[in-house]
This record gives sequence, C-alpha cells and structure tokens, in this order.
Amino acid sequence: MSEPEEPGSEPPGAPGSATAPTVTLVPTEIRAPLWTAAVVLASAAYAFFVLVLRARGLTFYWDDWIHIDHCLHVPRPTCWLVSTKGMWNPGYVALLDLEYALFGANHTFFLVTTWAIHTGNVFLLARLLGRWTGDDRAAAVATAFFGLSTSWREVLFWAEFGGLALAFAFVLLSLLALDRAVERGGRWLLLLGGAVFVGLIFHPIALPIGPLLAVMALRAEGPSRRSAAGAALVACLVYVLLYLVNKAGGTSPLPRTPGEVAAAASLFFHLVGSGIVERSWLVPGGESLAFAIAYTSLYVLATAAVMALLRPRERTRVALLQVHVFTYFAFVAVGRFFFVPSFGAATESRYQYAASLAWVATLAFFLAWLARRQPRAALGGAAILALAGSLVHARVADTMGRATSPEKRRDQVVFVHELEEAALSARGPIYDVPLPSIFPDTIRARAIVEILHGPLAVTWTDERTPESIAPYLKRPLLRANLRSQLGE
Repeated sequence: MSEPEEPGSEPPGAPGSATAPTVTLVPTEIRAPLWTAAVVLASAAYAFFVLVLRARGLTFYWDDWIHIDHCLHVPRPTCWLVSTKGMWNPGYVALLDLEYALFGANHTFFLVTTWAIHTGNVFLLARLLGRWTGDDRAAAVATAFFGLSTSWREVLFWAEFGGLALAFAFVLLSLLALDRAVERGGRWLLLLGGAVFVGLIFHPIALPIGPLLAVMALRAEGPSRRSAAGAALVACLVYVLLYLVNKAGGTSPLPRTPGEVAAAASLFFHLVGSGIVERSWLVPGGESLAFAIAYTSLYVLATAAVMALLRPRERTRVALLQVHVFTYFAFVAVGRFFFVPSFGAATESRYQYAASLAWVATLAFFLAWLARRQPRAALGGAAILALAGSLVHARVADTMGRATSPEKRRDQVVFVHELEEAALSARGPIYDVPLPSIFPDTIRARAIVEILHGPLAVTWTDERTPESIAPYLKRPLLRANLRSQLGE
C-alpha cells in the first residue's frame, strides 16, 4: 500500500502541478546534546573568568546592606515575609539572607552562587529553544549570544541579584512546563503554577509571564489548555493578593504630568534601543533619544522580518515574547522614570538579563529556518559571530564602568575596612556616623560594621563629640569622605 501524499506535494505531471518537481522543506527535529553541553560549558567558563573573577574581593552594595541589616534585626522567617523597600519578594530576601548565613560577609561566594544559577539558566534556555525550534544546534548557537555576553554583567557583580537570576530560572521552567501541562494536565498544572508563583516571589521580572503563558496555552492544542491557562493566571492572582495583603506597592511615584510621561517614554525607548540594540547587539550608537527611537524601530523591524519567515505557531511565540519584554520594560520605565539621564538608567545592565529571552528566541527561530537550507553556513557563521562578539563584550566590560562595576567599588572595600578598624580601635563610645551617598541613606556605620564583623563589644552613640569621632579621623579615607558628617 502506498503512503498517502502530503497536501501540496502532488507528483510532477498531476493536474494543477508544475512541470518541475516541487521540493517541500519538512522540518524534522534535530537533537544535538553535545552542542548544548558545549555552549553551557563555554558560557560558564566565560562568565567565571570574565566577570566573577573580575569582581572578586568586593563588598556589598546598596540594597544588599538594607536587606541583610533587615534580616539581622527581624527574626526568620518574618524578615523574609514582610515587605521591604515597598516590595514583597520573600524569595529574593530569603536567598540573600541564607547566603549570608552560609558565607558571612564574603561577597565573592554570593557571586559564585549567582554564577552557578546563571549556568543553569543557560542550560534551561538552550533546552527551551531546542524544544521550540526542533533544532538543538540552532538553539545552542543562539543561546551562545546570551551566554558569551556581558550586556547583563551587573547580575554577576552585585550580591542581591542571585534572586533575579533564580527568578529567570523559574520563568524558563514555567515555559518548559507549559506544553506538558497543556497535553497531560495533572501534576504538570501544579508544576506550571508553582513555577510561575515561585518566580514571582523571587523577582518582579516574572510578573508578565503569567498572562503570556495563559495566551500561549489557549492558542495551543491539548485537552488541558484551559486548565493550563488558569493555573498560570491563578498563580499570578495569588501573588498579587499576597502583595496587597503585605501592603507592598513600591516606593516610587507614578508618572502623572506630561513631562513625567515623556520621561517614562524616553526611558522605555532607551531600554529597548540603547539596551538591546546598542549594548547587547553591540551596534555603535549614542546617548540621545533620537538614537534610542531609531534603534527601537530597528529592533521592531528586524523582529518583524524574522516573523515573516516563520510558521504561524513560531510567529505567535515570537510576537508574544516581544509583548512580554515590552511589558517588562514598561514596568521599569514607569517605576524609574525620574532617574536622569534616561540613557544611564536604561543601560544599567541588569535589565537586559531576563529581557534577552525575547531576542535570543527570535534569533534561534531564524537560525533554525536558515539551517534547514544552508546548515553549515548559517550555524558556522553565527557561531563565529558569537565568539567574535564575546571578545568585544569582554573588552566592553573592562572599559565601560558604571557605579556598580568592580573598578568603581574598590575604594568602597577600603572604606568599609577602615570603618571596621575604627570601631575595633575605639576605647569609648564611637559615633554612629551617617555614611556618604554610595551607601543607602537608611544605613549608618553601626549597621555596616555589624554586617561585616558581627555584633561587637562596642558602644555606639548618636552624639558627635571629639572623643566619639577620633577613631574616624585617624584613617585617611574615612576622614576624606566623612568631613561634613564629622563636622570638619
């Protein structure tokens, strides 16, 4: 018995067919675990040697001090479950607190933990894209543009962003669980909802994922598609209710005046144009809003061009991922519009970590489309481009330092070390001096010393007297940075 003909594949000479045979490219799944392993190992080595080693020996920065000080004075697990800084992300605080319990003030071990989570994320991303595209090779090469990059380097420079990296892991896990939940229901629905909820309690980057999963589920074919959509939305609803019960709501004002709305829009365009195209794709540009708008348009046009090549299901996934990242950037723009200049706020590299999902997935679909036609040229050329880009990214990480970068924070290490020395050398009450602007305004000398050294047999005072400030005046960096606080 002959096999049935596929629609649109009539043999030559059949009525309505062309005289020459028509070749139909039928996609087949290509599994290449060695490609996935190679990109994971290469990305892990790159991130460790280019980023983690560069940041070794640093100390905590900004919100780190706030969260750790909070957990030193509020019992566990209450310190995790109450809102801090107007936010309610108990997993985020719990991870930082548990790391502090294990590693003390050794900041480098916090970064190594985040690096391990990041390595897992590279693997999850490659697996997800391999499943979506049906080509592990294309998925691995596309993932290399994320793994062999420093456009998100702040995540491996700042202790608290282990929570952000872990939230991204649960975003990827929820996307991986979606198809199983649609097809099989049961425990996969619980895994889907659980992944969404856990991601949310680690970091707000997971907030847009629930609606995205719901739409993906409803557009899929499977007996449990409605249940899967419901599981994702219920997880988001539970989180929002708990967020409100804990009286969280952020500490930032919302844009209200036309000028504030314009500032938020400017930040949004910089997040997309300056953040993705200029910093992640390494396209030369500038700090003006005109560049940001032009590069945002370039991003949209490039994405649309790829979508035009794809099958309907792939096109829908790419479109929904763009909505996801634009929604995330809109949240950031609304919450941080008052930071000036917009270019500086938008190019804080942590915003590009989770946002990479959208453009890396688009690239994976494009490479899979090319690989069905010219596999060696497409995959080989893209791999060479990723390796070349990694060299440029490594150079950029060394030359483009922001306030969170290691070279800008070396003096802070000396500063806090001198604070410790001053406290330990005090023979009487020592002034709990306010700190310069590189520290949160809610944190004073006592909190820093207790975080770094533990409770000391030191008497602190709020009175500024010649005797209480004398230990600070003996140390040059403290004296230079605390002149106004010490009354000099």
